[in-house]
Amino acid sequence: MKMMVKNLVAELIRPGHKPDQTAKIIADVLGCTEKTARNKLNEISAFTVPEALKINEQIFKNEFEIRYLFDTRVSDKLA
Repeated sequence: MKMMVKNLVAELIRPGHKPDQTAKIIADVLGCTEKTARNKLNEISAFTVPEALKINEQIFKNEFEIRYLFDTRVSDKLA
């Protein structure tokens, strides 16, 4: 599965989650299906601002800037 929101995925797997668990984690937080979460992670559909804020707050305890987590450009931190 090719993830486009790379920083978000990287920060989700950093603590030890497997890449294939990311959609379930997002789905659980947003209250949506895993398919919807995968579509958002793959940029088939977009995260809304309230969704982005909820993910940052509930998963990351507001540790990151929204711009960093949801940046679709390739990050140097992933290299």
